[in-house]
Amino acid sequence: MKRVLVMGNSGSGKSTLARKIAEKLHLPLLHIDQLYWQPNWVATPKDVFIARLEQAVDGEEWVIDGNYLSYKEILRKRFERADIIVFLHFSRTRCFWNVFMRLWKHRGVVRPDIALGLKERIDFEFLKYIWNFPRYSHPRIETAIAQYGAEKKVVRLHNQTEVKDFLTNL
Repeated sequence: MKRVLVMGNSGSGKSTLARKIAEKLHLPLLHIDQLYWQPNWVATPKDVFIARLEQAVDGEEWVIDGNYLSYKEILRKRFERADIIVFLHFSRTRCFWNVFMRLWKHRGVVRPDIALGLKERIDFEFLKYIWNFPRYSHPRIETAIAQYGAEKKVVRLHNQTEVKDFLTNL
């Protein structure tokens, strides 16, 4: 296992799990948010973002966390290049709880898994994204798995116990 793709709702623990997988397997780690966001929450231009992500995905070894489902140009390639796809299927309640705990933990400082110069923030749009993720993004991820990752090993994790078991058996 040399290329691991971790996907799921905000607050599901993608970055934490990706970091633990990378440490355990001694693989390079990439948080897609670090490629997308510039200081002051300014988005990277689409062509630059896609080029950076494509370069990373072309690598021989990686653990990548993040969704960015609307970038179909590179979504397919991420699925096709991954050896394993880990999909975190956590409840909305758990995701909200984790986001608020993360906000408290990183209040006033930069989180290690987002771009430099960005402080944790929560606004209505972000909360709405978390709420709507099961309705809109889960089906899109499942469709992408069926289209591009049908031959891949896909692991769906629903709670911390399953995450711990997965890491133990990795």
